[in-house]
Amino acid sequence: MRDYDTETEFVRMNYIVLDMEWNQPYAPVCVERAPFPLIGEIIQIGAVMLSDDGGRLEIIDEFKETISPTYYTKLHKGVKKVTGLSQSDISNGRPFPEAIFDFRIWCGSPCVLLTWGRDDIPMLLDNLFVHNIDAKWITDCYDLQPIYNAQTDGQKQQRALSLAMEHFEIALDEDRPAHDALNDAYYTAQVCMKLDLDRGIAEYGSEGKFDLGGYFTHISSSLYSGFESRQAALCDRKISVVTCPVCGKTMPYPLWVKQSGSKKIAMCHCEDHGDYMVRVQFFKGAGGVLKACKTLYKATDEVKAYYNDKYELFISRDPSLARGEEDGDKPRRRRRRHRGGRRKKAAEAETPVVETVSE
Repeated sequence: MRDYDTETEFVRMNYIVLDMEWNQPYAPVCVERAPFPLIGEIIQIGAVMLSDDGGRLEIIDEFKETISPTYYTKLHKGVKKVTGLSQSDISNGRPFPEAIFDFRIWCGSPCVLLTWGRDDIPMLLDNLFVHNIDAKWITDCYDLQPIYNAQTDGQKQQRALSLAMEHFEIALDEDRPAHDALNDAYYTAQVCMKLDLDRGIAEYGSEGKFDLGGYFTHISSSLYSGFESRQAALCDRKISVVTCPVCGKTMPYPLWVKQSGSKKIAMCHCEDHGDYMVRVQFFKGAGGVLKACKTLYKATDEVKAYYNDKYELFISRDPSLARGEEDGDKPRRRRRRHRGGRRKKAAEAETPVVETVSE
């Protein structure tokens, strides 16, 4: 990717391959909820800078910082096991504002952030927001997974970095163990150098965009479990009933449309306080238990535009599912024949369990 100024002088574009590790709260009661629920706090930043020399990528620099957390100061045992970091490591790390300031200077301008997966950028933005740090410098961000998929086997699902390394015969260096932020960024850069990055970015589709097409500040997020199926979860009151976060009134029944993968989104309206968007993400927990993370967002113009794009795509496939002309109409629902008899009343009465907030 290249850019030019008004005098057609070449401007170098830095590609920054970014990876991060973050700590998490031990229990729901430990979640920092002001100004919003913080689901993770960054404790390590690793990045590799790639230069674009006529379409040929080369590693020209590396960046690494261990960060002392402000909110989740006790290292979670699961994070410790995966990353190899110790309590002493993070206690002696630098404050996040200092580390991120140096990282921004190191990145230079203009720059493009590249990650393996969609988790790092929202986490970075959450941490910037909670520390009241400007995030406008984060503009061009790309997930390398869909680019890799498009240029290999065309599959859509998320892939482990190790699989891409195996595909390109990239060996794990014993001096660079995995699950270290810099080392993971380094291996991601190695994969990136095997791809046609210019073509991948030019062909970048909606399936590759980061969650919600950008950073939309969430108001609340809760995790529920114990559902028999995704359809059962969407019909459960814990998911289907959405209340206004200001007045507590129940908003009209949401029309769920597919966002991507295991995520569904819906728009809700409060007559007194405006529009909100709710997202539900499904995943399997230990023992195959189906879980659903329900997140509420304030519907800014950007959020509405994003939802409308997904909605138009949704009804183009089945116009009968479109809402009625009047606001608040329930979406039409296909009738389904129930096999095997009705559910037992005890099963119907079972309430999903709220667990640790997670996305």
